[in-house]
Amino acid sequence: MITEQRYIDSILHVSLQLREGEALSVNSTDRNMEFAQKIAQKASEITKIPVKIVSIEEGVVKDVFTVDPVHSDILKEDSQEKVLLYLAEPLDMTLLEDASVGQIAGNPPLLQQAGNLCPPQMDRPVAPFAVAPVPTTAWARRLYPSSTAPLDTFWSFLSSLYPLSDTFLNDWIDTFRHLVRVVKTINAAEPTHLVIGQHESELSLGLLPTAQARQPLHHLPPDRVFLPRITSRGISFLPDPSRVQGSFSASRQFSLLGQEVSDLTLTFEEGQVTDLTSSQAADTVRQALAIDGNAGRIGQCTLVEEPLDIRNLPSPVPKEFMESLSSFITLGGGESNHLKDLELYESEQDLQDRTGMNLSLLKADIPFGNSTTTVDLVNREGTRIPLMKHGKFILTQESL
Repeated sequence: MITEQRYIDSILHVSLQLREGEALSVNSTDRNMEFAQKIAQKASEITKIPVKIVSIEEGVVKDVFTVDPVHSDILKEDSQEKVLLYLAEPLDMTLLEDASVGQIAGNPPLLQQAGNLCPPQMDRPVAPFAVAPVPTTAWARRLYPSSTAPLDTFWSFLSSLYPLSDTFLNDWIDTFRHLVRVVKTINAAEPTHLVIGQHESELSLGLLPTAQARQPLHHLPPDRVFLPRITSRGISFLPDPSRVQGSFSASRQFSLLGQEVSDLTLTFEEGQVTDLTSSQAADTVRQALAIDGNAGRIGQCTLVEEPLDIRNLPSPVPKEFMESLSSFITLGGGESNHLKDLELYESEQDLQDRTGMNLSLLKADIPFGNSTTTVDLVNREGTRIPLMKHGKFILTQESL
């Protein structure tokens, strides 16, 4: 399948940016093993080093085997330049059916299964890595139960969401060049606030002076670039969790603690949620906000350009692809990669105390972006500078 091959090439060339002489390990379950073998074979032709496939079930290593290049001579058997690829299993909320919302909220392993556990923030990558979801027939049947060809329908959805046309590599490059330009312009403006406008409501987010806006590409010295999540293509900010005022509404249904939340509106005063309304699962939201003292604060805001002409959009949208579809507010913990010199902090508490970053067990992404949403920067002089309109970044150097 051409689309699958382009997706594999996107993982290898865009996400991992794999190089000759690097040693790739692919972590996979048996359910993704066919895809793992395909990607390992293609990767070995790039690295000219045998690729390891690590078979894992329920967090335990079952087997390890290698895939050798067929069309290239082996450069060497191994390398100190390690690269890791995790082929992600889809979140399966049926595994949470026997757990109450309260049990999930109070249990970190269940929070992780629900996709709402904030990862550790003191860890720094020592090697390029990527996490990639794998379209499988079983997953496709769950998403498209009435389709006669669910896997083809799934690939059709992905090819409308990501650059997977015959110019896909150039399209990916153009996407990230655009994001890099916008981020440089944002940081040059030295904004103190973001203001999100929706219909007749506004949400003002004071920004942490210790952090900068960033795009999703990561850098390891001296010159290694990689994209940890191929589903990421937004520009993110760390708000000051005590300087958030106003309200915003979710733009689509989303999953939280194993439940689907609909029509959510949150109101903030001095950084804390003071009111919420929802047509579905309001009590679930309240229990999420009570997980710890910082769960009711905003840890991050990510702005994503609205994709056009999405085909076969599943309902509800899988959590794995939500970050590609619209901008979102993250309740709970933010990501410390917005900060410099992480090695200077002794612990997560020290990190929070010295930078003001919000830390929490909870990580709940709430989509808010649509074609009517506007986002402005506010600079030190109090001037509002348009950043997004009609779901697209409009900021240029000339507008500062």
